[in-house]
Amino acid sequence: EDAPGDTARFWTIALEQSRGPKRFGALKRLAALRQDRLEDPAGAYEAAEAALALDPTDAEILERYVGLTRSLAKHAESGKTLQRISGSVRDPSARARLTVELGELLMATGDVKRARAAFSSAISTPGADDAVTVQAARALVHVFEEDGDHASLADMLERIVKSDPDPHRK
Repeated sequence: EDAPGDTARFWTIALEQSRGPKRFGALKRLAALRQDRLEDPAGAYEAAEAALALDPTDAEILERYVGLTRSLAKHAESGKTLQRISGSVRDPSARARLTVELGELLMATGDVKRARAAFSSAISTPGADDAVTVQAARALVHVFEEDGDHASLADMLERIVKSDPDPHRK
């Protein structure tokens, strides 16, 4: 019995007939099914990317997309997608989260200058969650350590101490 394969075919057909939130739900389920049950990371990546374009505020699909990006080594392609998508997101926390992930992908490709700009943008996003700004600040700590920029390093460490919601990481 090919239950996961049948389910994938069902969601593929459902995609052809759906729009809006229903289409997003079908893409999200298809991405999970292709990755978790069918061991089809390329197909999962494609579905996750399409789902993310429909709802870039969904943290679960963003996490899946970034994980697939790393496993498939599609950092540059995904970086372009995140940059394009983040520009249209109104929710400040979601936009900051996308920007931090963009910075991480840029770091993985060695583009430290653009990564630094992405992390700085996430930190300066008004209304962004503390957890997201702390993640960006932690990434900038590593950048500033490498650059020997002690003043900026001290500023980021101070920001982490003030903002990190987890007292054990301070």
